[in-house]
Amino acid sequence: DKMKMKSLMRISGVPVTDFLTQADALSAQSIYDQLGPRVVAKRRRSSGGRGLSIACSPQEIEARNERGLMYERFVDANEMSIESFVRDGKIQFTSTTNYLVKTHANIVPANIPVPVIDKALAINRQVIEALRLNWGLTHAEFYWTDETVLFGEIALRPPGGYIMECMSLAYGFDSWEAFVANELGLPYSFAVEGNRTAGVAMLHAGQGIVTKIENEMAPEQLPSCIRFKLLVKPGDYVGERTGVSEVSAYGLFVSDSVNTTESEVLKFLDAIRFRMEPC
Repeated sequence: DKMKMKSLMRISGVPVTDFLTQADALSAQSIYDQLGPRVVAKRRRSSGGRGLSIACSPQEIEARNERGLMYERFVDANEMSIESFVRDGKIQFTSTTNYLVKTHANIVPANIPVPVIDKALAINRQVIEALRLNWGLTHAEFYWTDETVLFGEIALRPPGGYIMECMSLAYGFDSWEAFVANELGLPYSFAVEGNRTAGVAMLHAGQGIVTKIENEMAPEQLPSCIRFKLLVKPGDYVGERTGVSEVSAYGLFVSDSVNTTESEVLKFLDAIRFRMEPC
């Protein structure tokens, strides 16, 4: 329950985005007055961005007409996540992920200023302690600028968006094997091999019928691309994207240079075009 989680974080002194409790008892105008000019509405029990919408007026808040929503102030900032393997209440290993392009590109480990990373790691520890999480793999999301780090939310599950695959590529151990071992209470050594940066580029064709797929750059032209998958073909119907893991194509990248990885991830995003027919 996102509302209960964020309420506990506020009581525990964790810096969080502004939000409202008991929003069902408030008018759309009151919600907008307190959280506008852009208000994020989300379901209290959801993941991967499912059920999230942004309202820019009281009328848009009222139009959603759905009870039990959580309302937050929209934060215009960069986003990142921290993945933590926890056992016996102690963090065994942490990884950082930069949302290079929100919902479309992730980079592991995050290439962002060290003071920001340090603040986020400290808040991450504070959140895990406040929730008394004893074991599991946590996925915590944060908003950040050079001056501020705010906690968004945390989930006790493996992250989506191919972050698990990026962790394996970046650190040299199998993140899924580590997850299973942690769940079963088996010993596992988080031995990092090498100093690499991994990334993923994720594309969604948009809703409709795929008529043509244009690839302006072959994957072999991007040396750090180690996997390229087209998951749709002409004639396929593609539904609306409701979660970050719903993709039409993706590429996985890894190199010894963070600049190379980031550059080639962005090139990949620009190289593929889906031509769609509405239906």
